[in-house]
Amino acid sequence: MPGLFDIHIDEIPQAGLDRSSDLPEGWLASHLGSAYRSTGKPETIRAHVRREGNNVLVTATLKGEVRFECSRCADAGIRSLDLAVKALFVPQDATHIHLEDMDMSADGLEGMFEYTGRTFSIEPPLAEAVVFAFEDYPLCTEDCAGLCPTCGRNLNSETCECGTPGKDSPFAALGKLKNTLARK
Repeated sequence: MPGLFDIHIDEIPQAGLDRSSDLPEGWLASHLGSAYRSTGKPETIRAHVRREGNNVLVTATLKGEVRFECSRCADAGIRSLDLAVKALFVPQDATHIHLEDMDMSADGLEGMFEYTGRTFSIEPPLAEAVVFAFEDYPLCTEDCAGLCPTCGRNLNSETCECGTPGKDSPFAALGKLKNTLARK
C-alpha cells in the first residue's frame, strides 16, 4: 500500500491528483530540529500533482503549529506554519527537460528532483521546505532584549539595576583593551 507521500505516475489523471491529509504524527517535529516541539494540534498537507509528459509538477501546502523557547529570554512561544511548496519531478534518465508548456508562474519553483521507476515520493521537497522555514535559534520577537547576564531577569518585562559589566566581570579586561585600542 502506498504511503501518504508516494505517487504512482500511471495513477495521475489528466486533471491531476489531489491529496489532503493530516501529517503522520511526529513528521513535522522530525524535520524541525531540537528547538521546536509539536503543539499537539493537527498538522496537515494539501497537495496537487499534475503530470506533464514524463515530468510531474507538485504544488503543496503544509500547515501546522510548533512550540519553542526563545533563544534570548527563554519565554515560550508558538509559531504557525503555512508553507507553500512547488517542485518539479523529472525522470532520472531524461536527456532534455521541456518546461515551455508547464505553468510555473505561481510562487516560483522551489526545486527540481529526479525520480526513477513509476513510483516516487514527494516527501523530499516538503522536508526541505520545512527545514529552511525555521531558524535554529528562534526568537519570541526580533527585538527581544533577552536575560540580564548578571541577575537573570527577563529584560522584556522587567528592569534591573545591574547596568554594564563591572570589574568582576570576565569581560571587563576585554572592555579595557577595546578602549585602549580605540584611542590609538
